[in-house]
Amino acid sequence: MFGMLLHVTLEFRADWETKMDMNVVGAKLRGEEQLLLVEVEEKESALLESPLRLGKDRFLGVLKVKSKAMAVLYTHMVSRSFVRDGIVTASLTLLGYDELRELLRDLLGLNARVLRVSKVVGEEPLTVRQEQVLVAALESGYFDYPRKVRLSELAKRLNISPSTLDEVLRRAERNVLLKYIQGR
Repeated sequence: MFGMLLHVTLEFRADWETKMDMNVVGAKLRGEEQLLLVEVEEKESALLESPLRLGKDRFLGVLKVKSKAMAVLYTHMVSRSFVRDGIVTASLTLLGYDELRELLRDLLGLNARVLRVSKVVGEEPLTVRQEQVLVAALESGYFDYPRKVRLSELAKRLNISPSTLDEVLRRAERNVLLKYIQGR
């Protein structure tokens, strides 16, 4: 069983010569060389292997680099990375603080800077029933000012007692507010 999941965003200076801005779509490690699948503007597409036109001025292709940092980075679960003005920004999902410490130790000397760390919360704030009731209340105008429907009318439409509706709505409101406040 894994510990808590962390979503981490960090940045560091690219440790390979680049003047290109690019979105890194994926990477494959091959010995000391990394094959980066990147999206670039048309003016930079000549530097790619097997460029493929994506749109009017965007290309997808392979860029070969020798980068300790990218080799380290792509041994983890990278969800997004890009390079702007020689600075790599990456978002990763890590298996707890131990993996974060290991990553930062491996990137030592590159002046890696952690921009954000947050716990990944997999819980839904609402039960299915709470969500159904909340949506019905919103669509019926229960939360409008002035109310377009009273609690007793909404309960009748949903075929439940007014006291049950009140309890489900209060729990749903509480869960949504807690989720909102904790996410700030």
